[in-house]
Amino acid sequence: MAEEMLAQMGDNMTRYPTGFGQWLIAAGFALGPVKEVAILGKFESPQTQDLVDTLWKQYQPRLVTAISNEGKGTPKLLEDRFLIDNQPTAYICQGFVCHQPINTPKELAKQLR
Repeated sequence: MAEEMLAQMGDNMTRYPTGFGQWLIAAGFALGPVKEVAILGKFESPQTQDLVDTLWKQYQPRLVTAISNEGKGTPKLLEDRFLIDNQPTAYICQGFVCHQPINTPKELAKQLR
């Protein structure tokens, strides 16, 4: 249904892009690929903030992010995620497949590329 709706809006998005910003975002997500990032760690922790800062350092189109103190509950991206070595941890996934969890901003930047 979503693809059909996007196809119907294609001409309008092309002719009037500034009036169809959200439709263009939806089209971008439909074209993929979409990366999913879950970050676990105490918000006040400098190590957690370093991971978050690395995530937002550059524009990341088609990125879905969930950040949590505990990694429980919703959204589903946070389920079954744990701290590694009791340190703030990031999980980068794409197409339901996740890389190894990481603890450093350097590794996060590397996996995001």
